[in-house]
Amino acid sequence: EMSEYPDRRMSDAATDIDGNMVFICESAAIINGKDGLWRNLYKIMPDNSIDTVAEVPIGYLRGGSPKMAIDSLGNYIISPTIQGGGSEEYNVSYSDLGFLSKIDRSGEVLWTSLVPPAFKNDWIKQLYSYRTQEMNRISTTKNGDILCTGRIFTVDSIDIPGSPVKKRISGNGCYIARFNTDGQLLWQHFIVPLKKDTTIRYNAILDIKEAPDGSIVTGGLLEKYEGGNRNDAWL
Repeated sequence: EMSEYPDRRMSDAATDIDGNMVFICESAAIINGKDGLWRNLYKIMPDNSIDTVAEVPIGYLRGGSPKMAIDSLGNYIISPTIQGGGSEEYNVSYSDLGFLSKIDRSGEVLWTSLVPPAFKNDWIKQLYSYRTQEMNRISTTKNGDILCTGRIFTVDSIDIPGSPVKKRISGNGCYIARFNTDGQLLWQHFIVPLKKDTTIRYNAILDIKEAPDGSIVTGGLLEKYEGGNRNDAWL
């Protein structure tokens, strides 16, 4: 009933404040008579029926698997994809930038906020240091703030002892960010560790949560100094 197309995927799920499961699904679908790409929220009810919570049109299916979270008031936080155009402030395509949307219990989108890339006003770095649309996890805090983490491909330059020329390096790092209940960015950090040869160690934060004391716990995988396909898990 949802789609005349077979292209769909369920990418994340959570337990709602009423105890029912809510999941996020992407599809190339005809919904309400409109043909397009959709990122939808569905709820599995006690009688095993499925209710639609919200229908959010998106640009195209890309940027990793979309994630979701539910705050203590029952609002839904999802990662949408915005199509076309560019961000004048950052001079990159909207399709490469991450976004967060807050949706209330009735399915209305309350706000959509941008997850900024690493650099502003530097087109050489800007060309690479973006792609914040790749989110690995969204979670909420006790006061309703929103935490998110994901991958970023970055380019930077570092000083080499004894050399007058800086070395240009590039590779996969990650970011963490915190938004308040109104969608305002409170802070953002980029984590780009180096190997012994000064190349970037692949680092992926796969989860982020608030601890009982209000601090933040993250975890993921980190490439070993020797490189190759060997990784360490870390908290």
